[in-house]
Amino acid sequence: MIKDEAAIVASCQTKNYAQAVELIQAGMASKPVSGVQKGVNDLRFTLDRPGAGTLVSLQAFSPGRELDGRSATPFCTVFNSWKGDFQANQPYRVMEANIRGLLHNPPGEQLWC
Repeated sequence: MIKDEAAIVASCQTKNYAQAVELIQAGMASKPVSGVQKGVNDLRFTLDRPGAGTLVSLQAFSPGRELDGRSATPFCTVFNSWKGDFQANQPYRVMEANIRGLLHNPPGEQLWC
């Protein structure tokens, strides 16, 4: 989770995405705790401390990406992000909406994908 976005956004405006990634990593106010579980379309994690800010996933932006059911918005036009208040030691999950639909679809209900 990051709090100060100005320098990062400036790097993105000049399309210096390598520097943007470095600034995101250096400016994190809260980081995922060890034990992050990664799947192809499924990322589970907890944060080391609470706070309000922008949670940025260093993955290519996808409008179908969701954090606990909330759709991603583009950060620097290339990354997934979510603004809000985030809690420490609470499990969070980022996944594609179509995967969530498969996991939570009642038996016999038709899928849209």
